[in-house]
Amino acid sequence: MLAPTAAAAGVALSLALWLRLSPSSVPLVDASVLLAFDDKALRTLRRASGSLGVLRLSGQHGLDADAALGAAASLFALPLEAKRNASIVRGGFQRGYIPMGGEAGLATNLELKEGFCYGYPWDDATPPPDALTGANAWPAPLDAPSRDRMLALHANASALALQLAA
Repeated sequence: MLAPTAAAAGVALSLALWLRLSPSSVPLVDASVLLAFDDKALRTLRRASGSLGVLRLSGQHGLDADAALGAAASLFALPLEAKRNASIVRGGFQRGYIPMGGEAGLATNLELKEGFCYGYPWDDATPPPDALTGANAWPAPLDAPSRDRMLALHANASALALQLAA
């Protein structure tokens, strides 16, 4: 079994610290076994989904989270003004850069993170089918390979989710 990716380990550790759990208490599932519809792996998936809502994924899953994290590092290293110019906010829908404190919703909450929201690459010329979809907003200075790595993670994670849901 391959070790979990750095991204999965980081998410599991963050969740574990937040919930005051040991990282090993966040279930680890081998994706190749899960995709073979192994009963034990499916039980672990159900237990993780029904309790913590998260799991660590290992094995052959086709996700290159380390490449996506490198691309995200490139994005967050951009100048603040370039990131701020890449945001779409419409009702409850947001794509693009989320500044420090941009999601807290309350002035009394100190939120020490910035974020970036992206998803399915809708064509700019195609009208969104509903209020919760729309084009991605990328900072202009972000290099195409970084953007492509982030979109590849989204596409591969979506494909994996569809396989698991089938």
